[in-house]
Amino acid sequence: MKGVKGAINSRWSMSDDNGDSIDDLNCVSLEVSGRSQVLLWRPIAKAWEELENRQQGRFRRIMQMWCQGHKLTQEMFNGNEGRSPVCNVMLQAFKAFKIRIYGFVINIDNIRSFIVIDMDLAKKQDKADQGILKRAYTRLDEMSKKRKK
Repeated sequence: MKGVKGAINSRWSMSDDNGDSIDDLNCVSLEVSGRSQVLLWRPIAKAWEELENRQQGRFRRIMQMWCQGHKLTQEMFNGNEGRSPVCNVMLQAFKAFKIRIYGFVINIDNIRSFIVIDMDLAKKQDKADQGILKRAYTRLDEMSKKRKK
């Protein structure tokens, strides 16, 4: 996909249960394996590009393992970063190098899809930054509202 370093072309022309396509959701594909994928929301593509190649590589491997259904350790993935206040959707995070990549899971044409909506590149502690979590919840709620229209 144009403009996002490391984005790949998806194997599917997909839409979610609301009929939204990947383009409608403003996403590009980062990893696809089996019946799962990880999508990057385009407005945060610059943050992804700020990661070093080795960091991107490590996250891609973790994302690939997630897509393949492997059990991820707590050092790689947090399946419960809380729920967004409006749409009550669970926020989750891929983790490596004290960096967190936040997103949520939806079903797009029976493809389990993790949509990355925020990143914390400056993490210096194990606990999540509450300001970034709040921003991620807001983005998740905004995206959910748009999908329901």
